[in-house]
Amino acid sequence: MSTNPLVSIQIPTYNQQRFIKGALDSALAQTYDNLQIIVADDCSPDYDIFEFLADYKDNPKVLIHRNETNLGRVANYRATLFNLAKGEWFMNLDGDDYLVNNNFVANAITSINQFDKEQIAFYKGNTPLQKIEESGIAKIMLNEHTYLIKNKDYLANIQHDYGFSHASQLYNTEKAKSVNIYNRNLLDIDYFSFLKCISTGDIIVNNEPVYHWRIHEAQETYTVTPKEYLKRFEAVDELVAVYKDLGKEGSSAVAYTRYMVYIYYLSTVYNQRKLIQELPTILSKTKLSIKYLVPLLATIKNYYLPKNK
Repeated sequence: MSTNPLVSIQIPTYNQQRFIKGALDSALAQTYDNLQIIVADDCSPDYDIFEFLADYKDNPKVLIHRNETNLGRVANYRATLFNLAKGEWFMNLDGDDYLVNNNFVANAITSINQFDKEQIAFYKGNTPLQKIEESGIAKIMLNEHTYLIKNKDYLANIQHDYGFSHASQLYNTEKAKSVNIYNRNLLDIDYFSFLKCISTGDIIVNNEPVYHWRIHEAQETYTVTPKEYLKRFEAVDELVAVYKDLGKEGSSAVAYTRYMVYIYYLSTVYNQRKLIQELPTILSKTKLSIKYLVPLLATIKNYYLPKNK
């Protein structure tokens, strides 16, 4: 196993001229040397990515690519990973964000190299270690900032919410592809892909910051409708097959994720005042379980009964 594996940093982008150089420069600032940095422009109409990034074209670490047609955000993630990324490990950095920890990749590879490559599914930065300590989850300390956690233990404790931020994971490329990540057009497909990758091996967690998620007026925005949330139930159904060999830990993680999707679904329905229209679908999701009926009854109460002054 190579102790200096190639790492791919994929930077999908669309009409982010103001930010793309910042994202690319932050990737190039990584102290780890064996990098492939892929700028994957999704056919931006506002500017020419090759002309704008002409100063980087001779850098051997940088690959600048433009899709022939617009694929959309998630399809661009997937095409970049499956068609362009060559690294044994990869991370996904959106073109309007930037890395703040120049040592992230180097530290990740140093930790990963303590184990067989086939053991590790991904290295996860920006993890609240205090929650891990408080939950009492089984772990192996690598140093004061870094733990190894078995995937079954992570799934069994998923309700503790150990945090997730999409550009803070360095994934085993082969394992990520094996569970078919980025395969659904969801706003939070990165989180569902993360959940699928947990099934493929153990997890190294670290508490150091990784990147800055930029919020700006040109950012792509979504109105999450009840119909959109139904797609998340389909993504949970997919986890059933992915976790089939993970026993009760996998089953409990699926049940918890389905329940949380249901809670957010009810919140969306309530906020958009569509309870009546969505009630048949809502009832089909409860399966007469008390766990599901309680939040439904609370939503109905809030929907129909005025709050006490």
